Amino acid sequence: EIWDLRKRGFPIIKISNETSPYMHMGSVETMRWCPHDPRVLLTSGDDKRTVLWNVTDGSYLTEHSLGGPLNDVQWHPTR
Repeated sequence: EIWDLRKRGFPIIKISNETSPYMHMGSVETMRWCPHDPRVLLTSGDDKRTVLWNVTDGSYLTEHSLGGPLNDVQWHPTR
């Protein structure tokens, strides 16, 4: 579930194994909102993957597999 803390009462979107086969297998370690597009969220997890999501509808955008787990992710400041 993704919650917008400016709005109370319910999550803005629920992403689960039932709604997306691209869910992380294990815990999500980091999340970052895209500074250039508020609809895009980047997540990384114990499964050594980073996944981009469109939070307006919960759709999967793309992913990158990594050589190991990540403790932090950052967006490029101008792209």
